[in-house]
Amino acid sequence: MKRLLFGLAFASGLAVAAMAMKNLISTDAVGDEIARAFAAASGIQVLVSGQAEVDAFPALRVRYRDARLTREADRVTLADMQELSVRLDVLPLFLGRLAISEVTLVRPSLRLETSRGFKTLFPSKAILSRLDPGRIVIEGGTVALVDPKAGRLEMIEAVSGTFSWTRLTGGASLTSNFRWRGEPVSLNAQGIGPRALADGETGNVTLTMVSEPIRASFDGKGVLMDSIQLDGGLSIDVPDLGRLSTWLGPAFDGRGALKNLGLQGRMRSLGYSAT
Repeated sequence: MKRLLFGLAFASGLAVAAMAMKNLISTDAVGDEIARAFAAASGIQVLVSGQAEVDAFPALRVRYRDARLTREADRVTLADMQELSVRLDVLPLFLGRLAISEVTLVRPSLRLETSRGFKTLFPSKAILSRLDPGRIVIEGGTVALVDPKAGRLEMIEAVSGTFSWTRLTGGASLTSNFRWRGEPVSLNAQGIGPRALADGETGNVTLTMVSEPIRASFDGKGVLMDSIQLDGGLSIDVPDLGRLSTWLGPAFDGRGALKNLGLQGRMRSLGYSAT
């Protein structure tokens, strides 16, 4: 009974503290912290704008309505969204610092340039070592993959997912659902965390991708050297090779249209190719 009363008193104290701090939180400071975290994750300096408000319940959050992330160097819009919601930890506020535990992007429209290749989309060791634990949620987003040099545009639609890395020395997980070239895709990954990758540690990695044209899963080890390297068991199931070829594009020839193709074996990656 005493433990229950103590827990209720502690929770009530935090709620009162959150209410008291609601009027003390600077939305400009939170915007600066978001920009700092984005720069740490991407190496790009951005500006955060939107109609900001602070909510105390059910958690201490700062919400930016009609939010926008703009590249500071040339004022190019990298992302705009219906809402950018930032959840703050209460206890660090008593020490005079901001700590973001969760970021939620509601109906974001993101733009990624791929002209320098997909290698640049995976963060380096230096970037991973600067990341802070937290949780990122995307609800109903759209991602535009743009190659200005080649004049190509690829759209990934209906993106919803969660990236969770809650402890500095712990693992990470990713769940995502999206639509690409008209096909719904489900992607799940679990395994070694960003900090362990940055430190050159080897850890368990499981990956699963499910769609109608192809289903694939990987279970093995991962390590980050000059690039991400994987070693483990790979399983692929293709119900219709012709449909898969059509989905992947004209670079693939689906003549012969094999049915119920299955592959199982060991996969080892070297750089950005694999055997």
